[in-house]
Amino acid sequence: MTQQRQLNVRGAFPRELAALIAAKASRMAQEFEDRAIEQMVRDAKRAIGMGVSADQIARELGLTQGG
Repeated sequence: MTQQRQLNVRGAFPRELAALIAAKASRMAQEFEDRAIEQMVRDAKRAIGMGVSADQIARELGLTQGG
C-alpha cells in the first residue's frame, strides 16, 4: 500500500501529528493577524496625517456596514 493510500484510510493519520499541525496553524494565524493589525494601524495613521477622516478610513478598510 502506498503512503498516499495509507493516509486516505480512516483513522490512519496520527493524532499527535494532527495536533502539532493544528497548533502550528494557530500560531501562524495569530502572527498573520498581528502583522495585519500593525500594518492597518500604520496605514491609518499615515492617512490621518494626510488629512483623511477616521470615518473615511473605516469605510475604506471595510470596518463599517457601508464598507
